[in-house]
Amino acid sequence: MIRKKVVRLKPYERTEYAYDKLRVCRKCSCYTVLSQNICPACGRRRLYDVPSTARRAVRRSMYSERLFAVLLTLLAMFFAGTPPWIGISAAAGVLLTALLWMSQRRAFEEQVCIRTDQLFARDKDRIRHGLIQDIRAAEGLLEPEPAHAYEMLREVNTLLRNDPIRNLQAELLQSFVLRRDMDLLLEPLIMDGFSPHLAGYIGEVAKLNRELIKESAIRYCIRYEPQIRSLHRGDEILTAVVGAAVRMKRYIELYPEFIRRYTHKLPQDRLDRLREVLSQYPDNFRPLKLEAEETYRVRFSGHSSDNR
Repeated sequence: MIRKKVVRLKPYERTEYAYDKLRVCRKCSCYTVLSQNICPACGRRRLYDVPSTARRAVRRSMYSERLFAVLLTLLAMFFAGTPPWIGISAAAGVLLTALLWMSQRRAFEEQVCIRTDQLFARDKDRIRHGLIQDIRAAEGLLEPEPAHAYEMLREVNTLLRNDPIRNLQAELLQSFVLRRDMDLLLEPLIMDGFSPHLAGYIGEVAKLNRELIKESAIRYCIRYEPQIRSLHRGDEILTAVVGAAVRMKRYIELYPEFIRRYTHKLPQDRLDRLREVLSQYPDNFRPLKLEAEETYRVRFSGHSSDNR
């Protein structure tokens, strides 16, 4: 039996957009998502997030445009020849420069979005290379610092999502002693293929924090139910998921057959919750209701016999 490690995991920093975690070095243009101040490629402290880089590029471009407008004004004044035309050229130049500045202010945020998209389109291969380097850095810490390696892979998974990365995270999580106070994630780890590590992790999460069990996790368990049942304590995993699922009426409505198959194994509080929800649907879910009532009757009769 593998001895699990007691670790402390940093809380996961959530951002509005996934690319907000991506940073680029202004010296070598290397990309990374790791939370460090030094560029992993050149070692310089010149890492900036992509929106800041886009804003800097837009400001530089707009400054160049205003500088060009001023230069045109000076040229117009130089070739005007007479004082009246010099004054007219100067006034027209100032007016046009002011209008340009006002239009730039209004279009600034839109231009930042456009420049951000351009950066991603231009540097997609460089970004992918940077993420692969981040993965290799995490793999180098799997043995000496598994918690740090997991945190690094968690950041990489924000942008580069595939089953091998998810499976490695699930495997690491299964080697930790998980606690209720940990900032655990489940949705980003749901894979396309079957993973015993993910199945075991889902079972633990279902016991520690039922709120994390959502439709994607339930569908995963239904899709790979035979494989999960064949695992050590596989039925416990599926029962824990069902116990978490009955907290929501929607899940009972969507997956009544899946819930029915494990109703007889639910703990008392989860069975009571299921019966409470089903009582609101007098004409629906008859097989599930029969299973829930029979399970309750058998348990209640058993307790009554014991008391007697």
